[in-house]
Amino acid sequence: MKPGACVSDHCDAYRNAFKRGFPDAELLQCWPHISRKFQEGEYVSTTWDHFDEAKGDLYALHLARSPEMWDLLLAECGKRWDKWGGGKMNTFWNSNCIAPWSNWYMGRADVVLCTPCQNAQEAWHRELLRSRIPGMFRGSTEAVFMVALPQLIIMDGILMPTVLPFSVPAIPKAMILKALYYIENQDRHVWIFQEERADQHSFYVLKKDNEYGAKKITQKLIELFESARVGVKDTRIKDHATLLAVCDALHVVGPPAEGQSVLP
Repeated sequence: MKPGACVSDHCDAYRNAFKRGFPDAELLQCWPHISRKFQEGEYVSTTWDHFDEAKGDLYALHLARSPEMWDLLLAECGKRWDKWGGGKMNTFWNSNCIAPWSNWYMGRADVVLCTPCQNAQEAWHRELLRSRIPGMFRGSTEAVFMVALPQLIIMDGILMPTVLPFSVPAIPKAMILKALYYIENQDRHVWIFQEERADQHSFYVLKKDNEYGAKKITQKLIELFESARVGVKDTRIKDHATLLAVCDALHVVGPPAEGQSVLP
């Protein structure tokens, strides 16, 4: 078994290790780390006049549905950041918007259910540290690399569960209500279309609380969204906020890719 994608923090050493170990896997950067560092003021001051606007741009970039949409949004956001003046976003741009670290958006990896987030893995490692080898990471740097890390890797492999180590007695009510909303309003929020193969179909799903303000899927919205998905800004989009709203209005649910299966 080989991974289709890997996730790491922004670190050249990690990247080199992943590329040597799994050269064919797509490498993603962990979005929660980027978001946290930005909100803590690591790249720009939290009191900067455009801080909230920039934070919204980063979230929109993270949600890009395809590499082409990412390129479009990045170009538009970059022009806006330059207009604000002062080079405030230059450090962020140089660190996270240039290859190979422009890899923290949802549509980057062509792997089912893969997102640029490693919170689950870190939570598992933290539990190992707390319960199995507490104190071993307080030693010297040499001891950490020669003793603690190898033991963590071994335990990670041995103790990783093959089934969920917890039970979910019930699906949260809010999640059920949201799913029920889409079922009851599928005539407005779901649009089926045929793929190139006659036996394959996909679906557009309209986000319930979309910023575009759409109450139902229309041909115009599909045209605007599909243009953005292939990296083209439709001439009917006149402002930055509308572009971001269009890009986040629809999700596309399609058939499994060649060689993939939706079944376990």
